Amino acid sequence: MTAVNALLLISLAREFLRVRGFLMFWALYSLIWIVTAWHGVHFHSAPRPAALFMNLDEISQTPLPDWSEIPWAVIVAALGLGWLARTPAPGGRDQRLATLAVAATFIAMHGVALLHYQTANMLRFSQYGDLVRTQGLEGAAILDGIDLLREPNGAEIFHGLRVDAAENPAEPLQLDPVRVDRIVIVQIESLDREALTSDVAPNLLRLWSDGTHALVNTMHSSLSGSSGADFQLLTGLRPMTRTPPYRLAWDEDGAGLPTYAGSKGFSFHAYHGNDRHFWNRGPFFDALGIDFHSSESFPATEFSRWGKADGDLFRYAAESIGKDRGGVHFLITLSSHAPYDLVDPPAHEEGATVLKRYRESIAYVDAALGTFLKQISNDDRTLIALYSDHTSGLFDPGAERPVPLILGLLTSDGSLAPLNAGGRDVHELAGMFELSSLNHYLKDALDASAR
Repeated sequence: MTAVNALLLISLAREFLRVRGFLMFWALYSLIWIVTAWHGVHFHSAPRPAALFMNLDEISQTPLPDWSEIPWAVIVAALGLGWLARTPAPGGRDQRLATLAVAATFIAMHGVALLHYQTANMLRFSQYGDLVRTQGLEGAAILDGIDLLREPNGAEIFHGLRVDAAENPAEPLQLDPVRVDRIVIVQIESLDREALTSDVAPNLLRLWSDGTHALVNTMHSSLSGSSGADFQLLTGLRPMTRTPPYRLAWDEDGAGLPTYAGSKGFSFHAYHGNDRHFWNRGPFFDALGIDFHSSESFPATEFSRWGKADGDLFRYAAESIGKDRGGVHFLITLSSHAPYDLVDPPAHEEGATVLKRYRESIAYVDAALGTFLKQISNDDRTLIALYSDHTSGLFDPGAERPVPLILGLLTSDGSLAPLNAGGRDVHELAGMFELSSLNHYLKDALDASAR
């Protein structure tokens, strides 16, 4: 389908444009897909123009892409085809007939695809890869853009997501509910299971070994970025929308985790090192009933190329947790975001590989997390939940692998004690889980701890 779409565009351009006009068209057409391909490499997902435009604010604040993220194959292909296109197209009747044949092929193939795949929910809930498969890159980009431009019906979409959650419930975490005084959740940016080593992340490795751990499929997509992960944690719903979930207007359903926590006597706080409008978290969190502490709330004492460094985030959150010892506290980290040179030491290393910068970024977050857990350790019973929003994509490019989930009760030295199942300690939960599974378990803990 992509080949048919491209062939039609090029054929029409050759039919109606002169040599110079056609070269300008080809340059613009190539540039769009080069930039889109880079964006896909950066976010480790299918090239998606709509996602590129939705992420312009993030892209404008991050450093230039690493050389490894530049889509050289697309650039070479574009230059090669542009060089071939310098020669004028043959004129006359044969060219017109060839163009008509291409147009007829285009109409026939898209007609078959629409008749075969057209359902009420195809365009609303299908993954972008499905649209590419059925409509080609250009067709998928157009449909995706139209869907983003129209005002989404949040109530209708949320209804569909709740029907899906009811008909296909997430696998539960087979753990006994635990009575606690407070809950602390940390969503760690781009944390891979492979990063949990003694030389990179000794604190996280210790928590993984001592506490209860599992693997989670975060259902990551480029259009929702990290927000797709916290959306699942907060709502218990899968982010099966091509519209960024926080762009939808929350319908104030009482099943959201913050509202549920409030009904059990727990306040709910969220902390993030970026501004409140990043991914539209601020307005959506307000609608959920969250007390949101974004980057505007706390001072910067450490260097960071983008947002506030995680060290500043953890220090501010520790102070806030000390003031509200009975709440639910949800931290979203930032400093290990690609291209992994946002904070020291990797920010000022010349010639370091992407993998080296990534490991040093994770080491920075690991150290800050270890200090944070010791700062909030006291006599209260504190449930800790740690997970990642998605992988870095560095260990298995092109595949979205599961991420670590770590659970446990915080001890006085900043370690974790494992949770129980049937009265016995559980260190490892076998199988694959969703963040919705964690949402349900946290509600069970709130039920057990209701005041």
